[in-house]
Amino acid sequence: MRLTIQQAIDLGIRHQQAGMVEQAVQIYRQVLQHDSNHPDALNLLGVLRLAAGDLREAFDLLTRAIAAAPQVAEFHNNLGVVLQTLGRHADAEQRFRAAVQLKPDYAAAMNNLAAVIGEHGQLQEAISLLRRAVAAVPEYADAHNNLGNALMRQGRMDEAIESYRRTLAIRPDMPAARSNFLLGTNYLPRFSPREIYQEHATWGKRYVELLGPQPPAPARDPDPNRRLRIGYVSGDFRQHSVAYFILPILANHDRNKVEVFSYSDVPQPDALTQAAQKSSDAWRPILGMTDESVAGIIRSDRIDVLIDLMGHTSGNRTGVFARKPAPVQVTYLGYPNTSGLPTMDCRVTDSWVDPPGEADEMNVERLVRIDPCAWCFQPEASAPPVGSLAADSAGGVTFGSFNALAKINGQVIAAWCEILRRVPGSRLLIKSGALVEAASRERVTGSFARNGAGPERLEVIGHVKEVSHHLGTYNRVDIALDTFPYNGTTTTCEAMWMGVPVIALAGTSHAGRVGVSLLTNVGLADLVARDVAAYIEIAATLAHDRSRLRELRADLRQTMTKSPLCDGRAIARRLESAYRGMWLRWCESAATGRPPAPS
Repeated sequence: MRLTIQQAIDLGIRHQQAGMVEQAVQIYRQVLQHDSNHPDALNLLGVLRLAAGDLREAFDLLTRAIAAAPQVAEFHNNLGVVLQTLGRHADAEQRFRAAVQLKPDYAAAMNNLAAVIGEHGQLQEAISLLRRAVAAVPEYADAHNNLGNALMRQGRMDEAIESYRRTLAIRPDMPAARSNFLLGTNYLPRFSPREIYQEHATWGKRYVELLGPQPPAPARDPDPNRRLRIGYVSGDFRQHSVAYFILPILANHDRNKVEVFSYSDVPQPDALTQAAQKSSDAWRPILGMTDESVAGIIRSDRIDVLIDLMGHTSGNRTGVFARKPAPVQVTYLGYPNTSGLPTMDCRVTDSWVDPPGEADEMNVERLVRIDPCAWCFQPEASAPPVGSLAADSAGGVTFGSFNALAKINGQVIAAWCEILRRVPGSRLLIKSGALVEAASRERVTGSFARNGAGPERLEVIGHVKEVSHHLGTYNRVDIALDTFPYNGTTTTCEAMWMGVPVIALAGTSHAGRVGVSLLTNVGLADLVARDVAAYIEIAATLAHDRSRLRELRADLRQTMTKSPLCDGRAIARRLESAYRGMWLRWCESAATGRPPAPS
């Protein structure tokens, strides 16, 4: 090496800053050939390998860097990022805490630590760390974004939206912050369906324009009848709500009609991941890969119909779909609104949740309705037996909600408090992950107290680790109360599986009409209200009808089993028919050279 080691390191950094990544990598490797434990070279190369998605080598390099120089905060932080990406959150937390201890004003480490502990319910500490981070670096967009995430989990949606707005004022084209903001608009009553649509569509168009021209999807055989190669993209092939709805579809796909590719962004595989992999013809782990790399893999797999299962939820891959690696692209299941992407062709739904008419105008995609129901729920195998009616032993009716706190807004609280007033002796049980923390519990109980429901009428419960114990808690509930304008989905299905009827309010957008679809398809359309007054009346009336409550408790699981909501084979056939129809439109377009005609 003609240069000194420090000169070589400096040259590598200049190459790195100029975007000449491969040249920088080669320089750092040359340095390590001369000094295998040079801490700066180990760290710099480790960061580049992390960016390239090579997590194993990044972990090795950064571990060696810390061994060589244990007092450098940046090394601990960078290894923490690798561990966080690998899903090793406890180990990542340890590294981030070490970095903050070594360097108390280290904003990046505070931000990263907050992100990790916030995922596990330590929201108050996370918020404190993030406020320190933005005080140290006021223009730190990532910290403002993560502050919004922590506030959202606490149910402080107005504050969360303002944090996202602050993020986007600093970095207008930050995809993660924009997705978080778009997701947040679904929770707040003050955003109209048209405003939400415009926010999505404006961003989607802007995002695709920012990416610029992309390699075209590979040429496909425009045979309308051949076996289709379909791909599902998700980070939720795991213990997650989406898994309960996609697993029965994967298991029931007709392999004579479709070949199933699953692109998994799961950091820590579990039993549901294994089930998804077993039900896929090809399994592609994409954790840590760039959107561009993932799009390249999809092109190589020559996928005909590519389905997004995440929308704008956490960890999404909208950047893959913006690159249009497949001729037909679809959004389904994981997000209650349009993607906003002009590269997304269709969105799968049903006529209950998206009635024909105005709903078609509120989506950039063509709506494809797979009636009677767009959902298929796979109940948890460990679900306990349905118990007897809770009110018979408790002496009064217990209402319940197991929804995320972000869905429990002021209008919902006011309605629930009025229901409690209308039903003397009744109580409300709220279970939500964020309620493990005292600060969240105090905020929720305070909100109810200000609406006239004191602590004697309210019980709040945090996260329960075992799914069977979580579901068993429904045996303490007589009637579940759905949230609005953002309905529950998994919570509604779980309640009904445990024999608990759900009262829902029909809204004006997809997010607010999921309950209409779920309840109608199990024969409980009479529990869907048209407005808040009716919602309160239905809940109060049902609470006084012990005979019907006992009947529902005894029969609802069996009724649900026989309904379209649990018919995996039928929904797989409907989806395959929908995918075939999308493919036919593409084949016609390919043959004529014209875009598909509007339906």
